[in-house]
Amino acid sequence: GTWGPREIVVHISGWHRAMIPACARLGRGESPFPDGVSYDDYDAWNARFVEDKQGVRAAEVLAELDASHRAFVTAAAALPDKHFAEGETARSLLEGAGAPHYREHSAQIGEWRAATR
Repeated sequence: GTWGPREIVVHISGWHRAMIPACARLGRGESPFPDGVSYDDYDAWNARFVEDKQGVRAAEVLAELDASHRAFVTAAAALPDKHFAEGETARSLLEGAGAPHYREHSAQIGEWRAATR
């Protein structure tokens, strides 16, 4: 797409922040998302995350990535292991906003870096 590393980092932080309350809700035995909230339109959410951080300095974007990652990991770690079994919702949340997501975008950032050298 047209995003550079800054937008990718903002997008990853956005998904962290969106999934933190989802983990808390699962821990309480609730649906991960409130009634009427759907993350099915990923493109719209991605655009919203990036739009919300327009004009934010790169240092702040990176600090938010670090903080959101720590909070996301903490929220996931608070859930009992049973929530991460194959086919369970927390596993999907963690895979969607966690390591597989990072690998996907790490490759994109690597391609961007190679193209700008």
